[in-house]
Amino acid sequence: MLEKLEGSQKLNLQKGEKLVVLLNNLGGTSQIELNILSGEICSWLYKRNYRLQRFYSENVMTSLNSHGISITILRLVSDDWLRYLDAVTDAPAWRMTHLPPKLSSNANEIRSTVTKQGIDKYVGATLSRENAKLVEAAIKKACIAIHEAADLLNALDGSAGDGDCGNTLKIGANKILKCLDEEKLRCDMPQSLFNEISQIFENEVGGTAGAVNSAAQAFIESATAKEWHVALKNGLEAIMKYGQAKPGSRSMVDPLHAAVTAISCDNPEKVQWENAVKQAEKSAEETSNMIAQVGRASYTSALVQKEPDAGAIAVSIWLRAVYEAVYSK
Repeated sequence: MLEKLEGSQKLNLQKGEKLVVLLNNLGGTSQIELNILSGEICSWLYKRNYRLQRFYSENVMTSLNSHGISITILRLVSDDWLRYLDAVTDAPAWRMTHLPPKLSSNANEIRSTVTKQGIDKYVGATLSRENAKLVEAAIKKACIAIHEAADLLNALDGSAGDGDCGNTLKIGANKILKCLDEEKLRCDMPQSLFNEISQIFENEVGGTAGAVNSAAQAFIESATAKEWHVALKNGLEAIMKYGQAKPGSRSMVDPLHAAVTAISCDNPEKVQWENAVKQAEKSAEETSNMIAQVGRASYTSALVQKEPDAGAIAVSIWLRAVYEAVYSK
């Protein structure tokens, strides 16, 4: 958007010029998103040597609860205009202006310090070369499935959430695929692998990292079918513990719980895993009949909660992808 505005012949921006910027919330954009956008806009303008004199972030022109923003740039031809903009008014939507502070280099320094700590890549049970390739194929297929379903997940999330579930998971999936291509993930050591994936989620996506880390603990000594079931169970329990979600709360917990409870034997084989995936898919679809008790959807009217939960559908998608990758031959 900013590049398009900068390239506009009508606006005809010149480097070093004084500007006033209005970031307008169309109605459904959250405050944290507006804060992030404010920082990005100001940073972009500062780097290109524009002189930002005033910055407004308000709900000035809305479209009901539309999830979006608009950006307006005013070239400050006369300093008198600032006096008019700063004049006292009774207009309820015209608040005090602010200029977000410039980011210091400390932010990047802190991030680089954290990422350099890394994790131990040589812990837990080791798989055979054949099984390691199978794990890699399963992860790759799951990530591709999530990538391809991003628009669907966004649409489902848009009816009763932020509308970004698909994009958020897509970021994590793409990062994992990139690490696989660069051979940065230890597919032959499941505990290390899950620890690495949890770090990717923590750094790139946010959330669910604790669940993935809990799943990793199942592979300390061995990595049989039993441990994979335990890993799924550990992840579910972590989400329920820290996310305060329970079966029936219209969330990703529902399909995970259905999959875990569908397996009753210690050493599940193809038939049990197939049933687990089917039960997860059934449970995910049934979230359309539930009232949200957790997440942003819980703050919306039950009238808009008619579609299946996006997070639940995402779980059923990657479970199906993993199953097909493992048992396709």
